[in-house]
Amino acid sequence: MIRNKTTDHRLQTTCHIKIQENILKIFNIGFLSWPIVYGLLSLVLLSVQAAQPGVVIQNSVDKNKITIGENLNYDITFIYPENYNIQVPKETPKMELWEINDFSSTEEKDKERQILKLNLSITTFTTGQVSIPELAFKYTNDKNEENEVKTQPIKISVESLITKYGDSGDIRDIKPPLYLRIAYFVYLIWVLAAAILFYGFYFWYKKYQKRKISEFPAQEKPGIPPMQLALGELDKLRNSDLVQEGRIKEFYIALTNIIRDYLSGVYSIETRDRTTSEIYADLRQKVSDKKYLVLIRDFFNECDLVKFAKYRPDEKACFEDLEAAVKIVQTM
Repeated sequence: MIRNKTTDHRLQTTCHIKIQENILKIFNIGFLSWPIVYGLLSLVLLSVQAAQPGVVIQNSVDKNKITIGENLNYDITFIYPENYNIQVPKETPKMELWEINDFSSTEEKDKERQILKLNLSITTFTTGQVSIPELAFKYTNDKNEENEVKTQPIKISVESLITKYGDSGDIRDIKPPLYLRIAYFVYLIWVLAAAILFYGFYFWYKKYQKRKISEFPAQEKPGIPPMQLALGELDKLRNSDLVQEGRIKEFYIALTNIIRDYLSGVYSIETRDRTTSEIYADLRQKVSDKKYLVLIRDFFNECDLVKFAKYRPDEKACFEDLEAAVKIVQTM
């Protein structure tokens, strides 16, 4: 593991060198007194370091040699006093020549100092000696002054797959197509079997649909006005359990049939077994109110999405469409 450690500019090297020079000037003594000088120097340096805790940043990787595209764990650790604040970027930092696959952070406390750890899972697709660039992080001290610390660059050796595995790591040429020798009559049998299955399923589905729709059949009740008949059927549909049971398509089929029968009774037009556009074309010759025509067109388009386009609305939308049907009946 490669580990780098840096501190903020207020600590360490410059301060230590100046203190050493000043002490040597004060103690301008002979060779025999050097042990005393070094003892005093060590005590002063330790006291200066304890008085200026600052921010310590460490960055390391779990390995210094990878293959192209291989993940590398890159850790950044901050050690700082409690009254300091490290400004961790909200977004994933950008690193030249490197892609960051994952980014996480953890915090813990060690005596009177805080420890913040950033873990990055990174990878690169550039071979050779690739350097992890320095990253700058801002922080505020106990006086609310803003400063900055930076990580140290780390060089990583990135090998290509060909260098590591030879030709076995390279992309191989595509294999020629494999032809199966099957007699043509076998293909014919498969086609006929598929056609029989398709039509069998189709007729079964149509029969099944008719049986389900029969729960809300179109009935002609002489003496009952179309509006009253339609409102009664809509109320019956509202109280059914089709939506709660997830039978959304059946709900919309019954809903459109009620409105089709209502329009047929009011305007004397054929509505069963006809498309929405055909019904709308007949209504344009019977109805002069354009807003009413738009209301009917939008209602049928919404229902057709569920019946034919596999659109599945939620329970709220189902009952909103039912209320739209009630509005169509009551508007007349």
